[in-house]
Amino acid sequence: MCLALFGLSCLFLNTKTKFMTKRILLFPIIICLTNLYVLADTPAGWHISGSAPKNYNISIDKGAGQNGKDVPTIKSIKEGKGFATLMQSCRADKYLGKRVRMSGYIKTENVINWAGFWFRVDGAYGQTTLSFDNMRERPIKGTAGWTKYDIVLDVPENAFDMAYGAQLDGSGQIWMDNLELDIVDNSVKTTGNFNRGVNTYILDRPSNLNFDSLDNLEQSFTSNPKQSWHKSAKIFDDYSIGIDRGAGINGTNAGTIKSVNNKVKGCGSISQNFKPDNYLGKRIRIIAYVRSKDLKYRSLLYAGASGVDYSKAHGYENKILDYGDNYKSAVKGTTDWTKCQVVIDVPVNTELIFFGCQLWGPGQIWLDNVSIETVDNSVKTTTNWVFGKPTKMQIEPTNLNFLQ
Repeated sequence: MCLALFGLSCLFLNTKTKFMTKRILLFPIIICLTNLYVLADTPAGWHISGSAPKNYNISIDKGAGQNGKDVPTIKSIKEGKGFATLMQSCRADKYLGKRVRMSGYIKTENVINWAGFWFRVDGAYGQTTLSFDNMRERPIKGTAGWTKYDIVLDVPENAFDMAYGAQLDGSGQIWMDNLELDIVDNSVKTTGNFNRGVNTYILDRPSNLNFDSLDNLEQSFTSNPKQSWHKSAKIFDDYSIGIDRGAGINGTNAGTIKSVNNKVKGCGSISQNFKPDNYLGKRIRIIAYVRSKDLKYRSLLYAGASGVDYSKAHGYENKILDYGDNYKSAVKGTTDWTKCQVVIDVPVNTELIFFGCQLWGPGQIWLDNVSIETVDNSVKTTTNWVFGKPTKMQIEPTNLNFLQ
């Protein structure tokens, strides 16, 4: 669930695009883990993510571990910005109100930039990062044999899940082995350099819909209420996402997404998430004006209502209760300001509403004058997929010694 650090929007890949063969959901993440992969030789319970996993080979290295066992390795295969990680997520129930030490061993070879373990504690449904440490301030570099490293974080009572793993940023290779998560007493100092403890991700209500109160778009969430929009991308280096001053409908500011070249594949997104209180049990319409230039594929306006089922014995399940976009009337090519709209239902068990605008492939779009209103049932929804199979999260850490 914790698809971490970068981009807090919901991205949907459509079956009809040229980029993917099926439609998948990329859910809110907090540390820029925008790409998620599971390979045949990935250790059980672990998966691959990062801002640029295509630049790395992540596999099992036979006999390379401590005591000659098989262990995972991350190795750069091409130059470029971004990182890759092998990670795991689990429920925080066992650790609530405790101080937790994540420890493990890393071996490195020719690490030029940096590498390290990372550990993050999140609030309900990824809405809040409560504590985080990725060893960025004490990076692992160069070549070294098996060395033990620790991260110590507090897990507040309102924590919901935890994510952790090892990452490599830049050239080189790392191996990881024998991870542990232990409860320790308060005599053990925390290492985290981030502790928010309050929910700053989900807005109380839609905010700054004409972009006039915003100086820039944050790559990750911020506590500044003016920074109400967020940006995300399948690969951040492929898109420039921000504010274009004076480019709006009436010469005001507009949000913009621009590809860095005409070969990019994937999408960039501007999005916002807010509490559903005023819209529960209602049908809503999101309207936005979009201008485009040289789109090779399309721009989509999208919106959704999501909730969490806490009743499952095996752990919670994330559920998208309704989702819609304007695929049938998507903006294409080069256009002047075009009115776009999406209509969805907001069930009474909705916990957040998300909406935004995507640019698929090369080109540039501008977004302005977004509005949200309730409508009666005579207005048809644009729903084209109701999610029936939510994702499941394991209850406790598993396979930390990579024997499975």
